[in-house]
Amino acid sequence: MYYSRIYLHLLWTTENCQNSLNNYSKKLGSFLMSHAEKKGIDCLMISVLANHVHCLIKINSTQSVSDIVQILKGSSSLWINKNSFLPYKFKWEDEYFAFSISYSQLSEFKNYLMNQSKFHETVGVKKEIQNISNVYKLNYKL
Repeated sequence: MYYSRIYLHLLWTTENCQNSLNNYSKKLGSFLMSHAEKKGIDCLMISVLANHVHCLIKINSTQSVSDIVQILKGSSSLWINKNSFLPYKFKWEDEYFAFSISYSQLSEFKNYLMNQSKFHETVGVKKEIQNISNVYKLNYKL
């Protein structure tokens, strides 16, 4: 028997940070939540913006981060293209970011996700990624 409580903040962007999702963010969020549930991914919260996605995931010991991200990114890009939401082939950037969230930070982090639209009125996604990368000491360079 095992017991775990592991939370992850997943973040990925559209190709070249294009604002491709402006008109489809709610539909995409619903699709991702539904698809995650079907695939046994415990997605607690999702925030889809014009050019990126944030997910709060509770991961179990049999799941890998890369598999979860592949399922979510792959299925969503196929869904977007299949439904012809855009006049061009939609793609996500190849990279993604995964950060641990402690149980004691969940409430604060959920507020952060709920306020993403307001947050991005003043901070672009590239700056957000750089700030998060600095906090987690990733040495990520845009």
